[in-house]
Amino acid sequence: AAWYACAVVSTFAMRQASREGMTNMITLFANLVVGWSLVAPLAIYQGLRTLRRYWYHVLFVSVLAGLEKNLTNTSLYGISASLKTALHTLNVVFVLFFAALLGVDEDARVCLFRCHCRSNLALSVAVLIVLAGGLVTATWTPHDATGADFAIGVGLQCVSGVAYAVKTVVIKMLLGDARAEDFYLVEYARRPSTIQVAFVMTPVIGLTSLAFVPSVERTWDMPPGFWPLAVVVGVSVTGILVFQLQLTKLLSPLTVSVLAIVKDVVIVLFFLCYGGERFSKAQELGFAMSATGVLAYACAARRRRRSRGLGRSDSASSLGSAIEQRTFHDDGADGRSGACAA
Repeated sequence: AAWYACAVVSTFAMRQASREGMTNMITLFANLVVGWSLVAPLAIYQGLRTLRRYWYHVLFVSVLAGLEKNLTNTSLYGISASLKTALHTLNVVFVLFFAALLGVDEDARVCLFRCHCRSNLALSVAVLIVLAGGLVTATWTPHDATGADFAIGVGLQCVSGVAYAVKTVVIKMLLGDARAEDFYLVEYARRPSTIQVAFVMTPVIGLTSLAFVPSVERTWDMPPGFWPLAVVVGVSVTGILVFQLQLTKLLSPLTVSVLAIVKDVVIVLFFLCYGGERFSKAQELGFAMSATGVLAYACAARRRRRSRGLGRSDSASSLGSAIEQRTFHDDGADGRSGACAA
């Protein structure tokens, strides 16, 4: 619920920033000044030894997070906040693909790359419905939209979705599985905490926005009301980041993406009902299809877990073992994989 509340506040604030023409400036100061100030004391208190050991992995996912956030924020110059949020349904498809590609979800890997989807027929149909609905939503231009701007906005949001998917899957590989915490009692096997990852990620997101300011914003001036809006955005996006990192550690990347769709449905309905934004009939149909597909996927995944006798809320049946086999380890650490296997 806290994750959803932060997301609603952040989306509303970023829409206001885009109307003022200062989306990337807000992203810069909200993350670099406000967000980093919130997480830095906690990260320093926890210690930075583990973070130094995994610094290049954390930096990699931080750059992906910076691209994701700035691409999706920049897309607001071409599409509405409700449409941007509706296109997040495609993230489920992107996450499914990269989770299978990187071996985090073995069932998806068998289905996508070995064409053995018969045992996961319901899940496959649900994903196809999500994909079809997302394509309808993305390709149907509203009557009041400029063709070129609309296409660029949709393209930026789709590229942002790819960055989100890779980031989410790699974060899962970095943080590991919460069910395997006992493996990390040994100092050299301990993984970075969510706060430590956020400690690096927040300033990198802010610095990445520097590359986007000259392309879409013609001035560095700070209009009246800049800092209050930056504080609101900084607090909300930091909350989103920390909650999302913790959920990714507890659940599978695909489950986190499905949960995010529930948040997106709330945001879209809010902007359509109270924000003065409108969808065409085709876009309404596309978003409804995507939301229905996500719901069908969640129900099918739950039935699959019950049939296999699993009581976990994670949608990947072999996630724990897959994560342990594919997580990051320090170069030259001979005894670490043995410690995990023990």
